[in-house]
Amino acid sequence: MPADEVSPAIGGSVSRMESASRAGPRRPFSHEHFASIVAPLFESLVSVARKVLKSDDMARDAVQEAALSLWLEPEWPPNPRAWLIRTVVHRSLHLARTRARRQKYEARACRERLETCDRDDPSQLLESQDLFRELVEALEDITPEHRHILVLKVIEEWDYESIAARLQIPIGTVRSRLNRSRRAFRKSVERILPEECAQRVKHKKQAP
Repeated sequence: MPADEVSPAIGGSVSRMESASRAGPRRPFSHEHFASIVAPLFESLVSVARKVLKSDDMARDAVQEAALSLWLEPEWPPNPRAWLIRTVVHRSLHLARTRARRQKYEARACRERLETCDRDDPSQLLESQDLFRELVEALEDITPEHRHILVLKVIEEWDYESIAARLQIPIGTVRSRLNRSRRAFRKSVERILPEECAQRVKHKKQAP
């Protein structure tokens, strides 16, 4: 590409360089000389950046930023083409990592908003409260002995050794009593929540 036929992308870079040159020291080369070097490489540099970023707009941004960095170098590198390719690759990788972090953050924020919406849904809240009351009723329906050991294990998350020490019974007795407590609680739940239990059994049978 002749130096006097500069692409719009290169033209934008040159405009930014002119602004930078006014604020910094005088360059050892002219705008025309710079454009004559960079313009023929521009599309091939965009192609390199596009392979990393998978985005034409971001690839052109990476190349323009690399061109600006070259312009701001105090001395012209011995091999401008190799310098630009290396800088474009590094800049593209940086932009790709930044985009990945942003997308990860946005996805997490979206999930958190959805979870908050579900928690704030009045109907969901009422259903949860109803279910909690029914489970408490099922728990109160079993014997105190079964309820106590089930609460220690499931709700308070005690291990077998701690339960055995608290109740002063052997660990084998803890295991057998927990099995009986779970069966008693399951029967109580099935009595109080017959429809929910029936649907759960149905889903299990349909699961592959």
